[in-house]
Amino acid sequence: MAGKNSTEQEKTEFPGFQFDELKKFFEACAEFNMKVMNAGMNLCKEGVEQDTYKKFLNSWQDALADFLDKHLRSPAFCNKLAQDMTASLFFKKHLDEMMLTSLKNLKLPSREDLKELFGRIDSLEEKIDQILENMEKK
Repeated sequence: MAGKNSTEQEKTEFPGFQFDELKKFFEACAEFNMKVMNAGMNLCKEGVEQDTYKKFLNSWQDALADFLDKHLRSPAFCNKLAQDMTASLFFKKHLDEMMLTSLKNLKLPSREDLKELFGRIDSLEEKIDQILENMEKK
């Protein structure tokens, strides 16, 4: 990888990973933390009173709400979340298929096999109950 800088190397080592998105997220976190710190510093000037804590809590809640609203409702975040969910569902589907194949190869019963077996047992129990009832009537 001669001739590539470390950022280019990292991008080739992690295909599909968006470093720019991560950088924007951390910048937004830093901005949020600065707002909270500034609100806390302004309240410290007022002295330590119960109202001061209430004001700080309200400032913190407002800053957090703004931050979350701005970033969690953004189209970029929603698209990334949708991509991650799609990938997770795809992975789960293939994992389930692999587990089913493994169980069959190990000659272990699957969930469907057990449901069918329990259905047959219930059916046999009903037939036995009917036979016993008929025998008692005679």
